[in-house]
Amino acid sequence: MKKDEYIKLHQSYLNEYIKFADAKALAIISINGFILNFNFSKRNIKFHNTEDIFNFTAFILLIITIILAAFAVYPRTNNRSEKGIIFWDNINSMGEKEFIEKVKFEKEEELLEKTIQQNYFLAKTASMKYSIIRKVFIISALGYSCLLFSSIFQIICS
Repeated sequence: MKKDEYIKLHQSYLNEYIKFADAKALAIISINGFILNFNFSKRNIKFHNTEDIFNFTAFILLIITIILAAFAVYPRTNNRSEKGIIFWDNINSMGEKEFIEKVKFEKEEELLEKTIQQNYFLAKTASMKYSIIRKVFIISALGYSCLLFSSIFQIICS
């Protein structure tokens, strides 16, 4: 495999991995939002019993997961330079003609290097997103467990 083919393949892999992370985060936002709406829209938590404590804990945990998942989906470019030819935010800081000229006059080796650099930033982005999503899954599981315990106490006490 040629070096440029590998770099393009790696970039495609990273882009798909990031899309999948975003899809997971959006699914968690939807599922936990539905659970919150379904369980807590008509419930009045008064802390009179163990069931209410578990419900309140589940509510807080699921809110935290929605906030974290939204943070994972939040778009970022990772590159702080003002002008560049790779990241959309950097490209946007140039005029159309300036961008076209900059790409035209870049040497092939420099373009390859910039693409490799982008792959590095994409890998860091994917790593950060999946780190957050792992935490979201764990916190969601704790929230679901609290809801389960709440239901068990509701059955026992009724």
